Parts: sequence; C-alpha cells; structure tokens
Amino acid sequence: MMTFVPYNPTELFQIFDTKNKEKKGRIKNYDYPFDFEFKKRIEAFNKDNKGEFHGSGIYLITFNDPDKYNEEIIYIGKYMPHDKGNVITDRWIKHIATITNRGHRVSGFGKENKKYELLENIGFLVDKGTENYKEFIVKAGRIKGDYSTSVKRLEFAYRNWNTFKVKNIENFKEDVLPKFQFHYMKLNKYNKPADTEKNEEYYENLASLVETYLLWKYNPACNSNEGLKKMDGITPSNIETEIKSFLEKLN
Repeated sequence: MMTFVPYNPTELFQIFDTKNKEKKGRIKNYDYPFDFEFKKRIEAFNKDNKGEFHGSGIYLITFNDPDKYNEEIIYIGKYMPHDKGNVITDRWIKHIATITNRGHRVSGFGKENKKYELLENIGFLVDKGTENYKEFIVKAGRIKGDYSTSVKRLEFAYRNWNTFKVKNIENFKEDVLPKFQFHYMKLNKYNKPADTEKNEEYYENLASLVETYLLWKYNPACNSNEGLKKMDGITPSNIETEIKSFLEKLN
C-alpha cells in the first residue's frame, strides 16, 4: 500500500557550524547567514540499508506556520532513481539549506534579478542597499553553484526570517528544525501494467508524471511553478488521496 511516511528533520539531519571549515571550490566564505552545514544523521544511514530512501517516489515538505496555526505544504517534489539513490542526500539537504537560507553552499543568485532585492528585504547586512548585497554574494562566490536558491524560496525565507535568523546553532536545532517535516511516498509498490518490461524507466517516468500533475494543480510556497490552487487547508493526506485517484485514472 502506498502512503506518505513522515520524517522529523531532527532524525534526518545533523547541523554543523562552518566557522572553522576549510573553503573549497567556488565559494570563498561561509559568512552569516550562510554558515550552517547540513548532513545526514547516522539514524538515516541505518535506514538506507532497507532502501527506505530509495526512489522512485514523491515527497512533500511541510512547515508549521505560526501565523496560520497549522502545517502547510510548502514543497512538492519527485525523486526519480528507481530502487537506488538517497532522497535525503540528493534532495532534502539542499532543500532545507535553501528554504531556510542558512546553508553554507546556498548559491545561484545570478547577476541581475529579484533575488538581491529579497536579500535586502531580509536585511542581514548592517549596511542596507542592493549593491551591497550583490557585492556580498559576488565576493562569496555564490553567483553560481549546486545549491541554487530561487525567488520563491527567498520570499519564503523573508516571510519567516524572524524564525530562521537565529545565530546559535543549538537554538536552530531546537526551535527551527522541528517546524519542518518531510513526507515520502515510494511509488515502487504501484502495480505496473503486465506488458511493461522496463521497471526502471516505468517508475522514473511515473514519478515525473505524478509531480507534473500535482504542480499543475497546486502552488506550494517554495516551488517555482504557479499552480492553480494555493495550499491553504491541503494536507499530506489530501495529496495522498489525489495521487491514488490520479493513478487509478491511468489504468
């Protein structure tokens, strides 16, 4: 039976201060707020042996919004590799790093775009001004990179900066991480047609198709799409029902 399995970030991630971490590659410094390194916890490694975080699957990220007094789905994603890989290391670490705007490898700000205006709105530099923020990003080597942020993720970080801005790493672990939850549904148990020979191709394409449908219909806060419906009142259980209904129509 396919269902979303919820995971608390405190069982998924370790967080390390990067104050004394060696600088490698394009990024030149780990100055605040890009000063936390997220890694997979040993407990998550233990579950790897059971293939719990393999693909192919669909995942949700929820956030406990203090203004809305409920848990909101802020991201919908797919993880394609069939019966291999690890969704934590390949996807979720990058998500928690960019969505909170605190990861040490956050990058992808580009040369001229709205992202610098949003950084100024967040206001973590003493001297305000778009040019100052751009200079900060350029000097840090964050124009390009593999932890690329987006306008919508920065908008989300701006709206929740009073929560995300804490500098003490222990406070971040205790007060910020628990507000998130990750939900994963593996599609491998979905019965494929008998005449389908290539398992890997079938399930990877299925994950992509389900994500495309969900992002056509819904508009989570941190996805770059502009879907038809906002996530107000939509729960992981609702999305689970939606996926099962969609798959039934494919048969």
